[in-house]
Amino acid sequence: MKIHDQLVDEPVSMVWASANFLEITNFGVTKLSGLKALAETWHGDVQDFVAFGDYENDLAMLEGVGCGVAMSNAIPEVKQVADAVVDNHDHAGVGRSLQALLAH
Repeated sequence: MKIHDQLVDEPVSMVWASANFLEITNFGVTKLSGLKALAETWHGDVQDFVAFGDYENDLAMLEGVGCGVAMSNAIPEVKQVADAVVDNHDHAGVGRSLQALLAH
């Protein structure tokens, strides 16, 4: 039996981070919930955040921030919810994007 099947009834959140990597966290703990906690600490709003992602574990985060950016090697579902698609991490996609955003 696969670990996913063994934990399906447990109070945990499970999401794929890649084809071979399953993230298992306490129920409700996600990248987006972490950003919301950070925004609350900073008295800010996640709508002012930019986030980058490429896989299923990034979907909620990209949908929940002000600017969700998919890497060019992202799965199709991530590209669909993203506000923009940039080069992958092997081609400095995050760095170039941040450079462009900060220049404006």
